[in-house]
Amino acid sequence: MLNFLVALLLLALLSSISAQQENRGRVLTPGLKLPGSDGKISKWPETVGLDGLEAAEYIQKSRPDMKIVTVMGERDIMTRDMRFDRVRIFVDDEGKVVKAPRIG
Repeated sequence: MLNFLVALLLLALLSSISAQQENRGRVLTPGLKLPGSDGKISKWPETVGLDGLEAAEYIQKSRPDMKIVTVMGERDIMTRDMRFDRVRIFVDDEGKVVKAPRIG
């Protein structure tokens, strides 16, 4: 019975890993409409490496309809809810953007 449970657990783990690998590296085509985005810019990879406040200004200029643009540490605690009027900018200890900010 124990061997069966271990085999079942391994099978679940392997299927989870393969599902994650399938989604890795996908690129959205320009103009693809996402729910709530109306086909507008929804991700800013060009801001990686900038100062967090500079990135916030850049995002607010490109999408003035974003109500919340937040600069936060990459390890800060946050809610996991999805919002189409919010952009979170993750920075390192030096205040530089470490990953592409996106709507959510």
